Amino acid sequence: MNRYRQIVVLFEDLEVRQEAIHFAVGLAERTGTELLFLLLLQNDSPNRNDSERLRKNYQQVLGHHIESIIKNDVPLSIVVRVGDPLSEFYKFMTEHPSFDTAVWGGNEHVLRTRTGLRTGHWLAQVEQELECPLVIPKRKTSDMDGR
Repeated sequence: MNRYRQIVVLFEDLEVRQEAIHFAVGLAERTGTELLFLLLLQNDSPNRNDSERLRKNYQQVLGHHIESIIKNDVPLSIVVRVGDPLSEFYKFMTEHPSFDTAVWGGNEHVLRTRTGLRTGHWLAQVEQELECPLVIPKRKTSDMDGR
């Protein structure tokens, strides 16, 4: 059975970590998988036009940022959803029920504590429901960094 293969890279703002992009691109190249970048923006405005304008603007900005990092011919698409991140992620999952890997592309410190994922974060709430691994790439450090 030949199923559609995707890697979803998740963001919740425009703090795009390059190590996550590079990890996702490398994995996509090795596995012949398409990349889908998903930006989930919190927006409390009741005005639907504000949400649509915000979605289009961020989709363009994120696209430009990602294309400046990716120099390869990896197939990719960008989806921006505006609203409650948890709710928007569930809606996204109904439209994209099957992806092979989820990669966190946002700030790793937002998610991690010393003991694991922060339980209050929306991604920690859905991690157990994912039918694929969740990868949080870390920045490589060298001895020169003093860490």
